[in-house]
Amino acid sequence: MPDLSDPFGLGFWFGSASIPTPANPTAGGNRWRFRDTALDEALDQGLRALGPDARRPHYQRAQQVLAEQLPVIPLWHADVVFALRRPYRGLRPRGDGQLDFLLRLTR
Repeated sequence: MPDLSDPFGLGFWFGSASIPTPANPTAGGNRWRFRDTALDEALDQGLRALGPDARRPHYQRAQQVLAEQLPVIPLWHADVVFALRRPYRGLRPRGDGQLDFLLRLTR
């Protein structure tokens, strides 16, 4: 499963190549079998572009296609809650679901 903090992960969930089949049940997470050539093209171009500025327009187009087509409506999302004991300092979550910031906690 891809890191959802980077837009290339959209291909795992929505790309045509990520539709599981009987021959390849682990092809990806596109279980709703969504297909859109404009989305596939935008995701492919974004994946091949070098650097955030070059990638941005392609992933903006991918997001536009997904917003227009609305292939799925997420009905659940986990809350991320942190609690910290007093002797620890430096809790600064990144906001992208990654937990590597925990390595910077100090006592």
